[in-house]
Amino acid sequence: DTVVLGAEPFDEHEHIRLKEIEIQKHNPWTNKRIRDLDISRHSIIVLVKRKNKALIPNGNMILEEDDHIFLYTHRYLTDVNIFEV
Repeated sequence: DTVVLGAEPFDEHEHIRLKEIEIQKHNPWTNKRIRDLDISRHSIIVLVKRKNKALIPNGNMILEEDDHIFLYTHRYLTDVNIFEV
């Protein structure tokens, strides 16, 4: 296998944070397409974990109850787990 990665240069003074959001039954994102979510254009959903499978999201993906969403964002979100990278 060949993997090609591209990224901006790393700045050690800028903290990179991923936030985990568990989609529960009454979450406004439940059963919504990613492209229809009201999120900042500075936020990116980088991974969806569903039933122990890691899924690469796209705009057509519909979020389901019990999905775990990993979000890269500059905005502060409450009630999420933060992972320092």
